Parts: sequence; structure tokens; C-alpha cells
Amino acid sequence: MLLLHGLGGHVGEWADTADGMKDRARVVAFDARGHGRSERRPEDVSREAHVADVAFVIEQLELGPVVVVGQSLGGVTALLVAAEHPELVRAGNGVVEPADAEEMCARAPDVRLVELVGAEHDLHLDRPEEWCQALTEFLDSLDDAAPDRDQ
Repeated sequence: MLLLHGLGGHVGEWADTADGMKDRARVVAFDARGHGRSERRPEDVSREAHVADVAFVIEQLELGPVVVVGQSLGGVTALLVAAEHPELVRAGNGVVEPADAEEMCARAPDVRLVELVGAEHDLHLDRPEEWCQALTEFLDSLDDAAPDRDQ
């Protein structure tokens, strides 16, 4: 599982999620360029650069295909990585507007909408236990849908 933080965030924001998922998956997170302990003022902070960084991490750590979980900017990056490098991504998860979420559910029968009541933009920080439970259920649903590799 690769965790991508939002704009102005840092890798430490994922501590509760990483702790909650450590028995379920190998969990990797890193500071996006210009954030946390990464280079403070990188020359390129474009979406393309963020996507390239994520693809690089997945490839270098041999994570793929990986579940990519993103919050805010990390969610957008996760979706872009999935679109541009589908071979590297097993599943992506992020924040979307309610109308967009409804449309996604209508278009794709495997999409699930989970609302964490009382959580705001930083739901993984606002409701860490509920967030980890929802993420665990999501991962379990992927396992249930995986083809039997022995056949």
C-alpha cells in the first residue's frame, strides 16, 4: 500500500493509518516534493512531476501493482497515476465531491462509496479508527475479487 499525503501535508500524517494497516499490508509513504523532509523548493511541482515521483517509488521499491491511497492532492495524484500507469496500480482511493462520487458509483458497479460522518477534509486524521476500518474493508473486498492464482 502506498500512501500519498495532501498539499501542505507530510508523511507523518499517515502514522495512524500505517499503524492500522501494518498487519494487513506492507505500507509505504513518502514526502511529496516540496513537502516534509523532501527538497524545499523543487524546480518542478507540476502534477506530472508528482505522478513521475510516485511511479518511480513504485518501480524502485517493486511495489506494483499496489493499492495507492491518497488524500486531497495525494488523491488526485493517485487517480492520475492509475490513469497513466495502470500496470503499477491495483486500486486508488481519494476524496471526491458527492455528485462526482454518485456518478462514479453509477458508472462502475465495483465502486463503493463510504462516508465517515464527522470527518472533514483530513478524514484520516479526523477519524483514524473509522478510516482504518473502511480501508480494511476496501482491501478485503479486493482480496475477495482477486482471481484464484492456482487455477
